[in-house]
Amino acid sequence: MLKPVVWLVSLASSISAHAASPVPPSAYQKSLETIQFKGESVGPAQQVARLAFAQCNLFRQQYGVAELWPEPALLAGVDTRQIERFYADGMARTLVKGYTLAATDLQRWLNESKATPGSLPKTAPDCSVASKQPIVTDSLWRDGTLYHIDHHAKRVRQQQRAASLLPTELLTPAQLAALPKHTVLSHACVQVSQAELPLPARAALGFVAPSGGTLSSCLWQAVPLQAYLNFPWPLESVVETNMAGKTLLQRQHSIELNTGVALPAETFALPVGYQKK
Repeated sequence: MLKPVVWLVSLASSISAHAASPVPPSAYQKSLETIQFKGESVGPAQQVARLAFAQCNLFRQQYGVAELWPEPALLAGVDTRQIERFYADGMARTLVKGYTLAATDLQRWLNESKATPGSLPKTAPDCSVASKQPIVTDSLWRDGTLYHIDHHAKRVRQQQRAASLLPTELLTPAQLAALPKHTVLSHACVQVSQAELPLPARAALGFVAPSGGTLSSCLWQAVPLQAYLNFPWPLESVVETNMAGKTLLQRQHSIELNTGVALPAETFALPVGYQKK
């Protein structure tokens, strides 16, 4: 493994070599991503979450009472994730937060049902009661290593040969000059489709389908236009892929952007006490 100082020099030189790939001292982005079926207000995550509450309402039928469901906004939120991207001094991190829902009172009802076999519990399950179950994906690039941080299991998996540790330029100067330019939150970006991007960049933007899909993304020009670390950073992005005979829409839009603002040191720190493998 490269020593930290040598690795940072190598990183700086490699991502400074291309005129289209500026290296800010630091950068931060917060965006929201929604994944739903085209023409519908439901995505795969919400479909799965609804199964538990549908089962809950089947048990309510045994009491002859009406169906109950969690608040629509709570159910809809299952299809949305918050994505934060950080960069400073050759280190990068991507933190993705979402949630699924647990039918809390259904579990109470199931426990009582087991305790009273052959008879229904006194009270039907309240299927409107739901608790958020966090889903977190945390990736950290530093010192020539990619760390996958599992906060649930308190484990850290290390990769020193990950594809994202090898810089791949996305666009030649001629390609960059020819592509449309836009602004998002007053920041400049270049509009690209899957045709202009190498495979590593397509995967980084969520486009993993071999065929039958489309990608349209506006890449932030303030950070490296490379498939490297957690770059590129889409300011807006729409990915369409096929799933079980339907079109899946993956939309991402920025809600906060800045460069040159000092980030807390703990942003790039590994968690204490986690098992490494």
